[in-house]
Amino acid sequence: TTLCKDLLMRPGGWLEQFENGFILVFAGNRHCAQEYERMGVPGKYVHSSLRTDILEEWWNHCNDLRDKGKVPPKTLMIFDDVLVTASSKKYKQTRTSQEFYLNKIWSEGRHQEISALLSVQSMTVALPFVRCSDCFVCAPASLYAHQDIKMLTENYCPCDRKTALALSEKFGAHEFMCCDF
Repeated sequence: TTLCKDLLMRPGGWLEQFENGFILVFAGNRHCAQEYERMGVPGKYVHSSLRTDILEEWWNHCNDLRDKGKVPPKTLMIFDDVLVTASSKKYKQTRTSQEFYLNKIWSEGRHQEISALLSVQSMTVALPFVRCSDCFVCAPASLYAHQDIKMLTENYCPCDRKTALALSEKFGAHEFMCCDF
C-alpha cells in the first residue's frame, strides 16, 4: 500500500493520469480500502473485496462502447491483497486464479484501455497473473520457499537461467527486484 500511495499521490502520478478515466480499487479488507480513500480515490470506486460482478459489468460496458465506435475511458484497476489460493464451498469462494474476468483483465485488458496493478504478500498467489504483466516488482519477503525462487528464476526473470539464479542469490540484500517484460 505504501508503494501504491506514492504512485497515486506524487505529482504526475496516477490520480492525475487517470483524471479523465477511472481508478477502481479492490482491497482485501475494509482497513486496506480506507487507505485508498484517504489517498483521494473516491469511495464509490473502492471496494473491500474482489467484486467479479463489477469486473464483468465494466468489461461489458467497454464492449458496448467499442460496438458504438467509441474508445473506453482509461481505467486503472488496483487489486490489493484480494487473491485466494484455495477454494471453499462453505464460504462460496473459488480460487482467484480461476476467476474468468480477473484472468481476462490480465490477458486482454490493454484492449479495453485497462491497466492493472496487483499487490500480494506471496508470489505463489500471483503466479498465474505474472506471466501477462509488463512489469513485476518483488520484495524478498514474498519468497517463502525454495519453490518460489525456482519459479521466479526459471519462469519470470527476463534473462537466462544462470543470470537469474545469480540475481536471486543477491536479491535478499535489496528492497525490491524489478523485472520488465
